[in-house]
Amino acid sequence: MRTLGTVGTAVGLWLLAAAGCGDDDTGTGAGASGGCITDVECKGDRICVDGECVSPDDTPGDAGSHGGSGGSRATGGSNAGSGGAGGSAARGGAGGSGAIDDPELERACGLNCEARTDASCEMNIGSLDQCLAQCLVIDEVNRGHCLDEQTAHYACMASGGYTCVSGYPQPKSTCIAEAQALSTCSQMTPCREFCARAAGQCAPEGEACVTSCMEQQGGFGDALCGIYYTQLLACWGQKLSCVDGKPAIGECGAAAAEVSDCVARRNHECDGFCWAAEALGCGGTDCVSTCKATADETGCGHYYRRVIECTYRSRALALSCEDGVPTPNATTCASDIMQYETCMQMQ
Repeated sequence: MRTLGTVGTAVGLWLLAAAGCGDDDTGTGAGASGGCITDVECKGDRICVDGECVSPDDTPGDAGSHGGSGGSRATGGSNAGSGGAGGSAARGGAGGSGAIDDPELERACGLNCEARTDASCEMNIGSLDQCLAQCLVIDEVNRGHCLDEQTAHYACMASGGYTCVSGYPQPKSTCIAEAQALSTCSQMTPCREFCARAAGQCAPEGEACVTSCMEQQGGFGDALCGIYYTQLLACWGQKLSCVDGKPAIGECGAAAAEVSDCVARRNHECDGFCWAAEALGCGGTDCVSTCKATADETGCGHYYRRVIECTYRSRALALSCEDGVPTPNATTCASDIMQYETCMQMQ
């Protein structure tokens, strides 16, 4: 990420670069990265292919339709259309940490801003200067991951240009392949952050960790619970500690409670309770069946379910492992525990 003095100065520098100041007159469209990103950087009817501005007649195969489709790709080996499992690796330090500055992405973002502005739509939100200023921090969005995919997506939309629909600017090119590649890579970012933190201490190393993490993320049978788990991964990616070979809930209790609550609402209270117990390291293979035997009892079962719900319902995990047994917090759940015990005494 660039250090900004004033927005006006930063945008002024951007405009000089985007306008091609300093380029020769060969029409190559070379920018800071040494090559074009979109067709709009090329002179005349030339199009951008593999980082070079060429005549449509000189492109192989069906590449002559390249400019009209908005299919320009970023230079530097972006595989935006592949949607591969790996995606682009993090830049700017291990796991995307440290300052991130990707001039190529910022340039593609800026060209997209100019294309939106050129459409002159009534409902275009924000000025060109504001849009360009946001481009100076766009490389921080995924913490250094998916930079190639982001670049390719912006480049595609800029090449296709914009049209006004009900007064709002809409890209003329669908950029489906680029959008899918960016979405796939972005979905993997929490797992990559988690795996970088775990570093083999409480998860497999390398791509094996990412694969395993993605399987867990998609294994809830409910998309919303998977999203909550993604939030837990994001928290672990920033605050992970490992205990006995497992990720410790630690400061991420609120995120873990959201997952437990989601699992409980879509299944049974005991499923949510035992998911949290397993995450803490004391679930056990018979946790759900043992819990249900008590929770579904006709006498005091409904009071017991309140105790179970107390462990996750307040967006804070009120549960711990005591001698290997999942135990509700005696302070947070005091009222529910008392009601259950009173009911049991009256049986």
